[in-house]
Parts: sequence; structure tokens; C-alpha cells
Amino acid sequence: MRRSLRLPTSFLSIQTIYFWNDIETTLSEIFRVLKPEGVVILTFSDGKEDETWEGIRGITENQVIPYMKSAGFKDVALIKGPDSRGYHTVSVRGIKQ
Repeated sequence: MRRSLRLPTSFLSIQTIYFWNDIETTLSEIFRVLKPEGVVILTFSDGKEDETWEGIRGITENQVIPYMKSAGFKDVALIKGPDSRGYHTVSVRGIKQ
């Protein structure tokens, strides 16, 4: 009996991107396994209260967003969320087309 693997239609990461060894390869792999029209959402913190963590902001602007686009994701957007327990919440969203 032959079995087929169902591809996911979405990928959600909450507070894990800090631990990825290779952001570019990970995003390419997420793109590869998502179904067409699949959505990826990466959620993390980029600061606390009145402080912005420039390291995370730089990774977001210089790696995450460009790597998502180069992997093939469309409509890549940075979405600022509400503060939670004093931390700034942001998400980066992309769609596989």
C-alpha cells in the first residue's frame, strides 16, 4: 500500500526563531513543505517596554524578511502586535503562491 504525505497548509512559530541555527535554510525548508497558498507566521519579541533589541530588529530586517522573499514567499509583511507582559510582539507573515 502506497501512502502519501499530506503537506501542511500553515506553519506557526512562536518564540523559536532565536534558536534556529540557519534561518535561510529553515525558511527554504518551510517553503518546500507547505502546500500552495500555505501561510507561514513567525512570532517573536523585538524589545521590552521602552527598549528595542536592535539585534533582533536587525535579524528581522536583514535576514528573516529577505530570506522569506528569496525562498519564494509572497506578500511578506512585518506585523506589529500588542505588548505582552511588557514585551513588544511582532510577526512576519508570508504566503506560498
